[in-house]
Amino acid sequence: MASIKFEVASFDDQNNFELWRIKMNVLLHLEGSVRALDRNYLDDMITAEIEKMEERAHSTIQLSLSDKVFREVANEETALGLWNELESLYTKKSLTIAASL
Repeated sequence: MASIKFEVASFDDQNNFELWRIKMNVLLHLEGSVRALDRNYLDDMITAEIEKMEERAHSTIQLSLSDKVFREVANEETALGLWNELESLYTKKSLTIAASL
């Protein structure tokens, strides 16, 4: 079976956060780590599985950020914390950018 490689362009504060967020969800689904963003699911998993998925999701998100955006959220230590911080910082900004187009 052929393997599919999917890359998401790094998010910077100039592009559309909502579009990037959707693409990242797809990528995290493909990697099997999207549930790291679901607190209810995490509560039910065994610790070792959580840690592995968490590390994979956290790293994937970090590697999909521009250097500027990465520096803004570099202190976030969990995938969920990182995701929430990005949403907090950029959801309104992306909507403003889209409205001005």
